[in-house]
Amino acid sequence: MDDQSTAALIEAATDIPVRFQGLRPDDAPDDPFGLPADPFGLVAAGLPEGGIWTGPLDDLLDTWTATRGYAWRWRPKTEHIEVVRSQAVAFTLNALAGTQTIDGATSTTESAGEGSSTNLARQSMAASATYDPWTEVTAQLTAVLDASATVAASPSTASLTVHGLPRDIERARSYLAWLNRTILRPVTVTFSIYRVAFESAAGYELGIVGTLERVFGTSAGLEVLSGVTSIVQPGPGIDSLDAAIGALETAGTVSRELTATVPSLNAQPSHFFELFSETYLAEISTSRDQGVVETALTPGTVSSGFAMEFIAQIVAPHEVLVRIFASILDRPDFTTFGTSTLRLQLPSFGNRAVQITQTVGRGETLVITGFRDRGTKASGAGTFDADVPFPFGHRDLDDDFTEQVLLISAEAGPPMGVVERSGEEL
Repeated sequence: MDDQSTAALIEAATDIPVRFQGLRPDDAPDDPFGLPADPFGLVAAGLPEGGIWTGPLDDLLDTWTATRGYAWRWRPKTEHIEVVRSQAVAFTLNALAGTQTIDGATSTTESAGEGSSTNLARQSMAASATYDPWTEVTAQLTAVLDASATVAASPSTASLTVHGLPRDIERARSYLAWLNRTILRPVTVTFSIYRVAFESAAGYELGIVGTLERVFGTSAGLEVLSGVTSIVQPGPGIDSLDAAIGALETAGTVSRELTATVPSLNAQPSHFFELFSETYLAEISTSRDQGVVETALTPGTVSSGFAMEFIAQIVAPHEVLVRIFASILDRPDFTTFGTSTLRLQLPSFGNRAVQITQTVGRGETLVITGFRDRGTKASGAGTFDADVPFPFGHRDLDDDFTEQVLLISAEAGPPMGVVERSGEEL
């Protein structure tokens, strides 16, 4: 029995008009759940000789619309039953944006040569991440709907438009609610850079991880992951960041260089940098034209500071997987080089980078070390040569043992919501 015949029977039995909204999709299955397409056949199957429907009208309407994937509602103003056969609904996903690609790289090149002989030493490190959720979200949503339904994604407006049976709309609504509840959530990553000036060479050789092990011992408050990473865990009334800083202070003088909190979206690449650029005299060139000497000065620029690219992904209710690419560039020292009349500036600086993938639980602090810097300054005088202090000379040695430590914590925030906008039923 088709829709029009079923509506006619209901009108004849109840004297209530039945109107349709939207057209039935041509390829929508007549028997999506293996049930009879005729609602009267469904309910009459359990009655003697087919029987006569004597139950409530809304039960009959529920049975009819459920087997076809429709929805029905009562229109009190016009006093008629409206059966919705297809809908178009736009869902705006507040957390999503368009495709993003983030690349991070650091490199160091050194060269030294005389004449035609040149020695080169190069080091490079790179990370790349692409964030394009729309292809996956559209494919997953299409998979849970009937073949007759259509899904159109609009990354520019962060919306998905679904057209299909009311049953398809409800499935899409449930899927996007799950997506918003579990996937489309903000993640906040807080990182700090501390410089530790060790008080002794022994403490410097022990390192930050060794210092943490010495302070925390074998208690549950510390998990050593490798030679450069460890996790300080919170305890009753103990903040893991304060505990980590307190442990660092046992090794020497601790100073904070940078603290930043970066909000991001679950599994979306994000980046942060704080760089300081300095200009120096990189090149001097002279030219002579008809007895006139012209001098040209060419400046150069060198940057120092901190740069980080990261992806934070929620893997458990209170756990975030953090993929970090961090680079620290020291403030340069400039050395003057040249003659009495032409002098250039040569920058000298350290460039260090690390790439880490690690899970961080709520309240935990990830400690990343390995950013060591050791400078030694010596001065002296001797009887015959400055390098031979005996018997009447002296030798002064000033060691500066320092290490930079990166402390990271991550926290997952509440869902950002899905806005639903229904158009005219088709």
